[in-house]
Amino acid sequence: MVIIFSSEKARAHLLEKGFVYTARLKKRKQVGRDWMTDRRTGGKIRDVYTTYMGKKMLLGPYWEGLSPFTPDSGFGVISKWRDEIQGLAGRPISDDETLHLYKVQLRIDVPCPRCDGEGDIPETEFAWIRCPRCEGRKTIMRLGEVSLYSAKPKGDN
Repeated sequence: MVIIFSSEKARAHLLEKGFVYTARLKKRKQVGRDWMTDRRTGGKIRDVYTTYMGKKMLLGPYWEGLSPFTPDSGFGVISKWRDEIQGLAGRPISDDETLHLYKVQLRIDVPCPRCDGEGDIPETEFAWIRCPRCEGRKTIMRLGEVSLYSAKPKGDN
C-alpha cells in the first residue's frame, strides 16, 4: 500500500531526517512496510515503514494534542502544520476532532550477515529484522551505516 506525501515540507523532512510524523483524517488500513509517493498515481520515491501512533485529540484552537510531534512534522510550529492539514483536507478541521498520527521512517535494505539474504530496517533506529532465507533474527543499529549486528537464537523473540 502506498502513502502519499503531497506536502513538500513533510516529504522533505522525511527524506532529509529519515522520519516524519504525519497526521491523517482517516485511519490507514495497513501499516508496516510501505512505499511513498508525492501524488496519486505518482511513482515510487522511497520504501518506508509506517507505524500507527494512535488517535490524537486536537484539544482546542492551538491543537495541543499534536504539539509534542510538531518539531518532527516538517513544519516547526503547530500553526503551519495545522494550516497544511486543513489545506490538504479541503475543509476546516474543528478543534475537537481526532486525527490519526503515524511515524513514517525510510527503509534501507541490509544483507543478512549469515547468508547474504536481504532484510530491511527503518533507517533511523534500532530494529529487528528476520532474514527470509535463513530466518535468523538480528538486531541492527543504524549510525550512518549499518554498524552493529547481533545474532539471536532462531526461536528467540
